[in-house]
Order: sequence, then C-alpha cells, then structure tokens
Amino acid sequence: MAGRDLHSTWARLLVRSLADAGARDIVSSPGARSTPLLIAALAHPDLTVHSIIDERSAAFFAVGQAKVTGRASVLLCTSGSAGAHYYPALVEASEAGVPVIAITADRPRELQGNKAPQTIDQTNLYGRFARDYFDAGMPDGTEDALRALRRKAAQSWSRAHGAKPGPVQINAPFRKPLEPREPNDEGRALRKLADEIAREPVVRAERPEARAHPDAVARLAEKVRRAERGVIACGPGALANGGARNALYALATRLGWPVLAESTSQFRFTGEASETRIDFFDTVLRSDEFRARMKPDLVLSIGGTLTSMAWPLYRAAHPEAFLAVLAEHDWSDASNRAGEIVFGPVAQTIDSLAHALSAQDAGAHADRNATDPSWLASWKRADAHAAGALADRFESDAPLTEGALTHHLVRSLPAGSLLALGNSLPVRDVDWYAQGAARDLAVWSQRGANGIDGLLSGAAGAASQWPGRTALLVGDVSLLHDLHGILTAVHAPKPLTVVVPVNGGGRIFDLLPLARTGAVPAEAFLYWTTPREPDFAGLARSLGATCLPVDTVSSLEKALTESTELPGCTMIIASIAPRTVAAEQEEIRAAATQAIDRDHA
Repeated sequence: MAGRDLHSTWARLLVRSLADAGARDIVSSPGARSTPLLIAALAHPDLTVHSIIDERSAAFFAVGQAKVTGRASVLLCTSGSAGAHYYPALVEASEAGVPVIAITADRPRELQGNKAPQTIDQTNLYGRFARDYFDAGMPDGTEDALRALRRKAAQSWSRAHGAKPGPVQINAPFRKPLEPREPNDEGRALRKLADEIAREPVVRAERPEARAHPDAVARLAEKVRRAERGVIACGPGALANGGARNALYALATRLGWPVLAESTSQFRFTGEASETRIDFFDTVLRSDEFRARMKPDLVLSIGGTLTSMAWPLYRAAHPEAFLAVLAEHDWSDASNRAGEIVFGPVAQTIDSLAHALSAQDAGAHADRNATDPSWLASWKRADAHAAGALADRFESDAPLTEGALTHHLVRSLPAGSLLALGNSLPVRDVDWYAQGAARDLAVWSQRGANGIDGLLSGAAGAASQWPGRTALLVGDVSLLHDLHGILTAVHAPKPLTVVVPVNGGGRIFDLLPLARTGAVPAEAFLYWTTPREPDFAGLARSLGATCLPVDTVSSLEKALTESTELPGCTMIIASIAPRTVAAEQEEIRAAATQAIDRDHA
C-alpha cells in the first residue's frame, strides 16, 4: 500500500545525521518498535551494525568500543523494559567519562499511561547518569521538524563528547505501521525535502579544548620544586593516557621520584626496564617498617583512586604529606586530603608541569631543593626484594596458581596487545604478579563504577576496535554474571582470548578482614564467596566458543600459544585450588617483607 512512508524518512534522517556527526557503530538489539531505525542503519554505507540479543550485553559492548575509540557507539533498542537493561553499562560510561548514545524506541503519546503493552515512561530513563536527554518527537513531515531532528542528532553527539564525555539518551517514538511503505507523491516529496536537508553540512559544535589552568600548574610546580621526597602514584586512566608515558617517566627521572603505576593507569607496561617504576609497590607497602620509614613530603596522584589495598595504609601513615592530584575531569580525592587538584588532559598537564619546572629552575627559583638521593634507591631496593620473592616461582610445571596464571598470560601477549582486566581479583593479580618490563601493553578495564557486570561483553566490544590482539582475564563469578557475553564475543568481528581462573568463587573475600576475624562461620562465608560449580567448558562450547581447559603451567603455555591462531572466542578455563589464592599471597608478602626489613635493619 502506498503512503507518505513518514517513518522511514524520519528514521533515515536521524540515522544519517548521527553518521554525519561521526557515528560509525550501531549496536542493535531485536524488537519491533525500533524497526524504522534499524532498517535505516543497515542501509547506511558508513555504519557497521552489531546485533546483540541482550540489551545489557549490548550496552557494555558499546561502552567497550568507545573506551578504545573515544567515539560514541550508538545503542538501539525497542520500547518498554529494553532500555532499562542499558542502565548498568551507562552508569559505567558516566563514571568513566565514556561517550555513548542510547536510542530508545518508544510508543506514541496515546499509548502512555494506559497499560498499553510494552510501554513505560522512558523520559530521562538514565537520570543524572546521562549527560542529556533528547525527545526526537513523533515523526513530522514539516521542514522545521525535520531540521530540528537533524539538529538534535548533532546536539546529542556534541553532548556525549562534551567536557566530561558520557551517555546521552534519544527517545524516538513511532506509531504503527512500522514497516516501510512504497511512497506516494506526497511521500516522495517528503523524502526529497529530507534528503536536501541531509545534504547540508551537519552543524559542528566542538567543545572548548580543556587545558590545565596555568595558575594551578605554577602552584604545583613550586610545591614539586621544593619537595625532597616525592611519590608519583598512578591509578586507573583512559587508554589515551598511554601517550604520556615518556613524559611521565622523564619527569620522574628528573625529580628522582618513584613511580607507583597500577596496570590500569596505562603507565605500567612499557616493555622495558625503568629507573623509577616500582612494579610491586603493593607488596612493598605491606612491610610496616618500610611503610613507616618512607615518609614522603609530596604525593602526586594521577588518574583515579588506586586499587591497591596497601596504598591507603601508606597514605594514612603520612597524612601530613601534601597531596596533589592530576585529574581529567573528576574530583579524584577519595582520601579527602588533597591540597591541589589540577584538572585537564593528563598528558598536557604533565608537559605543562615539566615546562613550569624548567622555567622556575632557569629563573629566580634556581634554589630548588635537591631530592634525597637515598629516597629512590630505597624504593628500588625494596622493589627488587619483592621481585625476588617471585623469582622462579612460576616456572616449574606445577599445578596452576593465581600468580602463575597471571604471570604467564602477560608474558604471552605480543607487544601492542590489549590486556582486558576484570574487577575484584584479576585487576589486582596483574599488579601483584606482572612486571612492567614484561611487555608493552595497553590495559582496558571497567574502573568507572568498578562492577563485575558486563566484563566479557565490554572486552568483546574493545576487541572489535583494537588493532592488535586482545585477551581478557576475568573471574569465574564475573563470567557467570555475563554469560551472554560469551555469545556476544563469539559473534564479534575480531577474536578474543578469555582466561578464567576457576577457583571456587569470589576468592578476594579470603583476603579481606572478614575472612580473618572469625566473625562469620565457614558455612555462612559461602554467601560472600558464592562458589558455583557449573560445567564452564560445556557452557562455553554450547554457546560456540572454543574451550581449552588447563591445570598446569605447561598446559597453560600451550593453550595461550594455541589461542593466538584461533578465530572467534577462545576460553581458557584454568583450574585453581580455592585455598591457594590467599596462601600464595601471604607466602610472597612474608618473604618480601622479611627481605625488605632485613635490608633496612
């Protein structure tokens, strides 16, 4: 039947406008109400459409993509509860400052508030976690409405990539019929008008370039110049921060300060030795004596809050040390003790600080206090003792431990790979067991909200955009939380290796005070560790993944090599005795602490 085919014209203009603004990836979940938009996306030559059944998995996939590209992926779903499944991933995107656009198809106004099927109030569905909300409005053939729709697309793109990037919702209602119709004369005229509008350049609305305030940099430079015993601590940061590695280490070398870089900071895995990097600082700071003796006068914190469990102990031991924070856009001061927060792109701020120090040294402030020469040397000796506690520990063909698994995974990755880390234990394991000189790697994580949900889906999204190899280290409980992520990874456009330590549930709780106090009986402690014993290999294979079970170092090394040649999703299921996790950490820390304390006796 012929008609105006207004829905098709309206949807095509919205999708084309987003593509003109910069969109390249559409992540779609099935549903009828979004039909006009999906048809338009599939027809656009510049867009890649990824089909993911579960909206929660789809949203984490999109966020994973955007963490790599810095460009918003566009989510597309039907009406009703579908859009609500985006919520956890959009919380992560909001907290991490990651752009993403969620188009939630909707029912028309006459079906709102009267119990019509699959209809809820979708207005501002994501609350304060969204940077903005746009109502696309019902399809309207007037020129003003068509121009407004194109403007809203450009505006949503601009808001998603604003001063602090994040999620934006576009709510797009449609009436039936949703399927395209052969346009009549009026419909052809409407299509011509929309095409003419779309051929006009889309409005560009670049946000002002953020830079650290010169006064803040000057104040910080003066503090740094006078400090004798400084520490540079690097917490979670965007992949783009990797571009500041050389500048950071040049600054640290110039100052004679140790760099305590967590894996997620992008400053740890340089693939080469460093005069200033302290790889195993979490282990080093477990020594009460060392922690008390190494009194800093300034701490320069870069990025988000450190994951290290020992770092808060060190900060609490020396609350008088001046704390300066380099932050992209968030108030990153979990200790509530910061004396200066310098907002701006990390790489640019580090460069500005180095230039300010040079200017001060060359001018009237040439009386810069010299760094205590024993300061960095003491840190490096302690780090060597911590490394010594690990030496040769993971080389024998013994049953797998958490440490051996992590150590060999990192060493197996080619330079330029993307190492994706799950939360809870995996993100800490890498800091405990892997040296920064092992490989030159970028590290992907979900440290915005630090949840265990959507990790496999997010890593699959990241892998789809990363030019090299991607491997994910994720816990067994996290995997169970995102089983649909296996299906997502299997159908993703690029291969992904997933390494899963199956160790009887959430073993991180074995390392927390709760496990040591005896306040909770063993049978009740299971409510925290939640051990489950599904057939992980069977689950993986049933969803189309290749599964490689391992339980020794040699079988792990063989599986890691084999996985590089396999397409799709390869899951390495590593069996680890549950009680070895805490025991291994305790043994390593005891050996390292003994050596550190003996050296400084």
